[in-house]
Amino acid sequence: MFAFEKVFCFSSWKRKSYRKMAQLARADSCRAILDRLPPVSLSDEEIRDVNSVWGQLGLKLDLDIHRLMKAWGYFDARVVAFPLKFLINPILVPNDYYKVMSHKSLAALLYDGKIRMPKIVVAAIDSVCYDQNGEHIPYEAALDALHGSAFFVKPSIGTYGGMGAHRVEAGMPKDKIAELLKGYNGNFLACEILRQHPEIAFANPTSVNTLRLNTLWLNGRISVVSALFRYGQNGAVVDNLGSGGNVLTVTEQGEILPIVITDNAFRFGKIEERLVEKYGMRYPFFDVAAKYACEMHERHFPLAKTIPWDIAIDEEGRPVVIEINLGNSGIIMCEPVFGSRTQEVIDYVKPRLHWLFAKHRPDLNLEYSIYEV
Repeated sequence: MFAFEKVFCFSSWKRKSYRKMAQLARADSCRAILDRLPPVSLSDEEIRDVNSVWGQLGLKLDLDIHRLMKAWGYFDARVVAFPLKFLINPILVPNDYYKVMSHKSLAALLYDGKIRMPKIVVAAIDSVCYDQNGEHIPYEAALDALHGSAFFVKPSIGTYGGMGAHRVEAGMPKDKIAELLKGYNGNFLACEILRQHPEIAFANPTSVNTLRLNTLWLNGRISVVSALFRYGQNGAVVDNLGSGGNVLTVTEQGEILPIVITDNAFRFGKIEERLVEKYGMRYPFFDVAAKYACEMHERHFPLAKTIPWDIAIDEEGRPVVIEINLGNSGIIMCEPVFGSRTQEVIDYVKPRLHWLFAKHRPDLNLEYSIYEV
């Protein structure tokens, strides 16, 4: 039995449901992809390397993610192994804080004017609508505002990977807009369509292409520790890997690695020559985006040790925050998410794991609060 099967990240979860969730997450991510690829195994030296990094936490590790990395053409022992992605997040980001901030409409309203984000047209929270000035408006007024605008709309809660996102052109009939909004169950965020910089639009002009920047604030220092450049397939309006988009791994110095991952992570290959010619293996605007993310982290998010930012670049070359993904903590399979500061994270997490992990009491129904650590 894996150690994480005894973990309770949320006080209301029972061991059985958590174990099932964790097993499904493993199957849906690495194992399902590996089953469609030629067999790949890790060498004894590679296994020792992973254990020397993540074995410090004293848990049995699942190395499927490292096998997948090797299948994709590179190996790094610092990639977060299962089951650790389920344990690290609630230590670095308080669960109650995450639950509030994961509502995209609420976050947009709270940080409107404080963080550069796409301009709100309508933000809906539990069927309560707000306009671009943060004023409460009736539903009919919200429909009027949307009817006269071109906008990008997405659900505020409960989705990932670009699911439910739509681009709507100005003049769409109100009854069609109303029909579209029904699918969001009263929680949606509609924003003006961002005009992105031509250099970033070059990757794919139909989607808003974003840089996923992971910032880490530990021991009094904030820095970018990893990044991904995401761009959509031709004709797509979203850049998410889960919706068929493309992902390029970017180092914490802004250099682009020569492997592209696409088709919900089922396909990989070399970066397109047109992108190499355009970008020269470095993400344009990396330095300005990294500086902005670190500044916003320090100014607005003292409770979050790590934040994955989805950042676009507007026509003027300015970073624009599309999403703040506190619940994910950037622990995604494409990279060593904590980069050169991996050991720092391990040292921080290790003494706090006992609040999540009933190691000596498998019958213990652990009540967990981040404020106890």
